[in-house]
This record gives sequence, C-alpha cells and structure tokens, in this order.
Amino acid sequence: MSSLLTILTCDQSVGIILPGRLLKNKFNELNIDSTILARTISDTGTIIAPLIPWNVNVLFISIITGVHQIDYIPYAILCYVFPLVTCLVGYIYII
Repeated sequence: MSSLLTILTCDQSVGIILPGRLLKNKFNELNIDSTILARTISDTGTIIAPLIPWNVNVLFISIITGVHQIDYIPYAILCYVFPLVTCLVGYIYII
C-alpha cells in the first residue's frame, strides 16, 4: 500500500502517513510491534521514491547533484533490495 501511494501521489509523505494511520489498529489487534509497521512503511514506500521519475525526490537529487535519474538508477541498489528483503522477512514471519 505504501509503495502504491508513493507512486500515485508524487511524494512519499502520503505513502507514509496514510498506511501508518490505517494499519496501526490492525497491528495492535494482532499484537505486532509498531516498529515492524514503521520499518515496513519505510522499506517499501519511502525507499522507492528516488526511483519514480515524477517524484519530488528526483527533483531534489537532480538539482543538488546534477545527476539525472536515469544515470543513478543502476547504482540505487538499496532502493531495490529493501522492499524485497521486507517482503521476504514478512513471508518468513507468517510461516
């Protein structure tokens, strides 16, 4: 949900706040620590923002460093790895 909202809204703020508010009660109901919710949102919504061409983060990175998004995407390995690790850990946690 966080990734989708980050992609659709051009900014990761909605992708952080909305899922956090919507899922907080469910996590409490299931007795899952809220730090897991925070990490999941961080690893899936926030970290992919620099990869989305229409996101505000791309403008900041391009203006500050002078490097276009197409040029740094191959080197943004953490942006690819974190969501995969989070999904893997979530799958293992369920089993």
